[in-house]
Amino acid sequence: MGEVLSALTKGSSINTFLEQVTFQVLPMLIDLTIAIGYFLVVFDVYYALAVAIMTFFYLYSTVKIASWRGNMRRQMVNASRQEDAVK
Repeated sequence: MGEVLSALTKGSSINTFLEQVTFQVLPMLIDLTIAIGYFLVVFDVYYALAVAIMTFFYLYSTVKIASWRGNMRRQMVNASRQEDAVK
């Protein structure tokens, strides 16, 4: 029974990942490409470069902070499991 639940959970995780990539990440990348292209054509190369650089730093910091919070969350969950095992 545990193997079936584990397989279902993993399948659900893959489904969630694919939905996020399809409906959140890809449209965001397309939007950024259009925005950078717009700034490149209408304004100047420097505006497009500024948008691209700020976007890169925003995404980089978001990934780093999410990873850091994920590690903290994982440690908290492991500590909680150990605490429950002691009881």
